[in-house]
Amino acid sequence: MAEQAEIKGYQMRLLLDSPLTGTVQNDMRMMVWSLFSLSKDPITELPVYDDGKVRIAVRGTSAGVATMWDKELLIYAGSVIREKIERGEKPERRINFTANDFCRITGTKPCGKVYDRLEGGLARLQGTQIKTNLETGGSGEDGAFSWVTDYKVKYRRSRTGEKRMSHLTVEICEWLYRAIVHDASMLTYDPAYFYLPPLERRLYEIARAHCASGSPVRFNLEQLRQRVGSQGDLKRFRLNLARARPIPDYGIALVTPDPESETSGAKRTARSLRSLSVVLYPLTMSSLFIPKESGTRLNESSLPFGCADGTPTIVEPMLPAASHDTEVAKPTHCSHITPSPKAGQRKRTVQTQGDAS
Repeated sequence: MAEQAEIKGYQMRLLLDSPLTGTVQNDMRMMVWSLFSLSKDPITELPVYDDGKVRIAVRGTSAGVATMWDKELLIYAGSVIREKIERGEKPERRINFTANDFCRITGTKPCGKVYDRLEGGLARLQGTQIKTNLETGGSGEDGAFSWVTDYKVKYRRSRTGEKRMSHLTVEICEWLYRAIVHDASMLTYDPAYFYLPPLERRLYEIARAHCASGSPVRFNLEQLRQRVGSQGDLKRFRLNLARARPIPDYGIALVTPDPESETSGAKRTARSLRSLSVVLYPLTMSSLFIPKESGTRLNESSLPFGCADGTPTIVEPMLPAASHDTEVAKPTHCSHITPSPKAGQRKRTVQTQGDAS
């Protein structure tokens, strides 16, 4: 009996694609665009995004669309698939992994509530329908897709009859699979990502994707709000930016119009929220962005060369990007131009501490 149990355990280990031993990675499209809800409260659909070039519509069931916490499952699955490719293997869309390994990567304590959350997240990922003209793997298609096409939660019974999760089987959609396997557009994540609130997660992803080459990117406030996926108004979004925690490896600078460029008749308009823009930049460029006077914002004239555009625009990241992106050396602190009175505590020590004036 003991020998049979050992053989059975060995066979089980052969079937599992976990543990993930490499880096956490994700496709750039999943980082640039708003595809997930920032709230844990059920939201049945997200505002349709359409800028004339890219169109994204996301709808869910009564349980809500997939959330930023559910997205962790896709990030984990993509990382496992990418690791298999880097080992020279030919991966499939279906992977098998343990809940414990998922919890280890995402910094979550394994417990009954987490298992319930995993099953609920998988249900939302399967129930969410996405319609977009974003192409992956060099091909596009009309219609809708779900993030997960099939999933199973394997369990065993304890002596008391309680269900205990053994492992999970998840099959990701063809759209995401093509991006992971055929497009060289995967970027690594800082482990601290999983300890950030949803707003800071989106700011990190957007900065990571746009600043991968080491250059800053500039958005007007409304553009950034749409990319983040915030459903509040601009005033609320500006306030949330001011309260945001520092994010790993990148800084956030609020840019206001130059006072000299304002006329008395247009003064109020020039100071409106729509005249504000935000620059996301690698912290290795902090000396170019942080003003000498503590507590001041950046003006148009104080922006480094290459950022001061007449009309704030976005330089979209190149797709596909290099499959092995160059990592930027991590500084010892993170400085924000926007106030960050409560940086919060993380479970893991990260070299991005300290609030800015």
